Amino acid sequence: MATKTKTSQGNKDWTDFFSAKGGGILQDLFDQPFEANDDVTFSYLLGGQGLMDSADTYQYNWLLVPGPGKMIRLFHSCFATTGKLVGINGCRSTAPFKQISISGASASITVPPTIRGNPDPTLPTLEQFLNVSEEEDFSNLVGNSKNPISDLARHPNSFWMHPSLFLTVSGPQSVRAAELASLILLSIEEGRSGDLEAPTEDEIGIYNLLLFLWAVEKRWTTPVVVQDPLDTQETFTACESVALRLNSWRDQLANNKSPRRNDKKRQSSDDDSSNSEEDPPQTKSKKEADQEAQDKVVQ
Repeated sequence: MATKTKTSQGNKDWTDFFSAKGGGILQDLFDQPFEANDDVTFSYLLGGQGLMDSADTYQYNWLLVPGPGKMIRLFHSCFATTGKLVGINGCRSTAPFKQISISGASASITVPPTIRGNPDPTLPTLEQFLNVSEEEDFSNLVGNSKNPISDLARHPNSFWMHPSLFLTVSGPQSVRAAELASLILLSIEEGRSGDLEAPTEDEIGIYNLLLFLWAVEKRWTTPVVVQDPLDTQETFTACESVALRLNSWRDQLANNKSPRRNDKKRQSSDDDSSNSEEDPPQTKSKKEADQEAQDKVVQ
């Protein structure tokens, strides 16, 4: 199972940066309900420009795209430059910038015809998802709702993710869809209070995300092409601007720590000086030492 990246205070990564929130816009995004990200996700269905506009509107963003097989690639801080969409793949401090295929991410999910007609399969219900406890149970889940599986065509081939959910698996560049779903379900379950019969707002808010992950696990999504960004000055400047956010976070941490270290040094120096004033060393003058020596000879 994937775990959260743990780093020392001297080696902060993007996980720490986002977890700190810091107020303002970033805090507002954490405070939004999970279903708010559904609106953004569906807004760019079949519209690549809509995806780029979303990246421009939301400086802080978290995007999931299908990778090969049953894998999900995790991106954040995506931005538009020279007509391309670029994002950071993974949350480690050394995570690379990658260019994401806009047409691939904004296309609709296309379930193979052989699946659609065999025999009239349906989507899972929210209750089915919430009763899943193991990754393989999620992978093998068969829907029993009244909604046909063809409804997945109304979902784009990516998902605009809520930051709180993104951080449940932050660190790696990719993760299996069933594993991410299990981590999200576990996180929601831990936040549930009491034995409520009706689904909570958070549980309702993750339904479309779970549908997307389920489609990836079934291999009904299309892997989104990911490649190195263009080697141009404009792209470099845009990437550098995003990277500076993390560097400023490290610098702020270092500046906050250094005064404390200096204060300790100054305190130690002050203590030494204080002791010196209270208990000055008892030294004898040369005349007194010579007189003492002569007295010993006479004796």
